[in-house]
Amino acid sequence: GVPVAFKDMMDVAGHIIYEGRNPDPAHQEEWVYAEKDDLMVTRLRDLGAIVFGVTIEVEGGVSPLGFNSHFQGPLSPYSKNRYSGGSSSGSAVAVATGIVPVAIGYDGGGSIRLPGRKLTVIPYSIFNLYIMLIL
Repeated sequence: GVPVAFKDMMDVAGHIIYEGRNPDPAHQEEWVYAEKDDLMVTRLRDLGAIVFGVTIEVEGGVSPLGFNSHFQGPLSPYSKNRYSGGSSSGSAVAVATGIVPVAIGYDGGGSIRLPGRKLTVIPYSIFNLYIMLIL
């Protein structure tokens, strides 16, 4: 199967979904414990995908910078002095660095298109759900 990573706002059974929020245990009332998979995760698992895990996103998915201060990243793999751009930046960085060949994210205002452009990966759109690919 193909390894796939998912944006930190999709439920992946057994994972804590932070949605970019503070991972400090003092803030665990904000965490979401995924008991079951999001429909997209289920469908990809059924097709044989290997779920690699979830990726860092901008807190609340509301910044075009692509940097999460709680997790101190993700930064551009090409320059540690640059942000990766977009709230789905963790998905883009995972693909750009070769950690996974495919990552799933959401795009409401450039969340995948921005890091895709900055990190030279291909954002592919299916009904506002974006998939990052290395082609």
